[in-house]
Amino acid sequence: MTFETGEDSALLRANIEIAKINDQLSGLLMLPEAVSELKQSNQLMKEIIEQLRAQLEEEVQLFYQSSKNRESQLDSIRAELETVIETQNG
Repeated sequence: MTFETGEDSALLRANIEIAKINDQLSGLLMLPEAVSELKQSNQLMKEIIEQLRAQLEEEVQLFYQSSKNRESQLDSIRAELETVIETQNG
């Protein structure tokens, strides 16, 4: 049979507090690794966003060019129709 003295009780409480502090410190020690992982993830996301931006820019340019080509084709068709109409009305 053991009896706990006031001193033993104080030591036990102190050990519990020390264990809590150690847990907090071990969590803090993992922060640099977590920050490093976040930085790597951020860099990867930046690269992906840049690739997507470049693809979108290229697609917009292709769309613009095809629109210009269609506009030019429509202008040619319009001119031919005007010529045909003038010839028929002639």
